[in-house]
Amino acid sequence: MPSHRRAALALKGAVALGCAAGAVLAAAGSASAAVGFFSYSEQSVRQILSDPPDGRCLTLVTPGRDFRNFTDTTVELFSLPGCHGEHTYMNPHSGLVGAPSWARSFVFLP
Repeated sequence: MPSHRRAALALKGAVALGCAAGAVLAAAGSASAAVGFFSYSEQSVRQILSDPPDGRCLTLVTPGRDFRNFTDTTVELFSLPGCHGEHTYMNPHSGLVGAPSWARSFVFLP
């Protein structure tokens, strides 16, 4: 086989491999996180979450208070553990607006 033909096949294989690797990386990067920070008080201790994960329910040991959303994602807060019970939403970058007086769990919406 001529050397220019081998080089063309090698280049074609490298491009295909690069495309496959890009697809794998894109799939691996599909998990997202809110960008910014979310804070609350639990047992009089201020908690700050930086770039919290989307779609994962976070349950507090005791009711949290004084919620502040400075992320780019809507957060849903619940009255019961495990993201159950009555709920409310805090919009992205809303600070205190929409915050309940207390909550037991919350999730950042993807």
